[in-house]
Amino acid sequence: TLQNANVPVNMPTDEKGNPLNLFDISVMGDHLYLTRVQYGLLDELNRKNNMFAHTFIFNGKDDEIFENPNIFLTVTDENFKASENEAANIPETLARREDFTLQRALELCGLDKKSYEKLLNCVYAQIYANKSKKPLYISGVENGEQMRGLLYCIYRGIPYSMRRMLTCATAHMNDSLKKNIIFSDRRGSSDLFLDLRTGEDNVLTTRILSRFSRYEFVDSFPKRWEVLD
Repeated sequence: TLQNANVPVNMPTDEKGNPLNLFDISVMGDHLYLTRVQYGLLDELNRKNNMFAHTFIFNGKDDEIFENPNIFLTVTDENFKASENEAANIPETLARREDFTLQRALELCGLDKKSYEKLLNCVYAQIYANKSKKPLYISGVENGEQMRGLLYCIYRGIPYSMRRMLTCATAHMNDSLKKNIIFSDRRGSSDLFLDLRTGEDNVLTTRILSRFSRYEFVDSFPKRWEVLD
């Protein structure tokens, strides 16, 4: 069911014109699904425009993976295969990068307290103040490492209830399973967006910011993260 949303009408490309290698985080029931979908492959008859999806599934029945998003965000791309034969060889342990800390993740993404607060406000607005349920396009993400760092900042700054519903991808595919966040510069003129390079957004209206200020908890973490555990 999850992968039905990633089956394209036309074979997708990335922003450089290469066959898309989609990064996808989805949550269904008690499980988190970490997926890579490689497009533009050849099938066994050497026909073009084949695709292959490879997913690692994390048990979310307890709070461990949502307490520590490093469990899935440190999984490196070398774990994901692009053929059934390769994927059938299931590793005993996953190759991982060094764990993120919030300090290093903020530095990697070029975020200070003010821009971190804005990022989290935009995420809250997409989930709770977005009647159309459009995804939030985050542009200006330079590479996969920065994207994972940004996700770490987001997961650390929102409560567990939101972490359990947050979904994201590096391209907008079919509408059957909408994402909260799309990491891409490729968006439509009417889409919600936050540009990390300029700080520009079209999400945070005066009304939304006033509403969040009354809640008091939305900006509590980005303003005080050094002293909060």
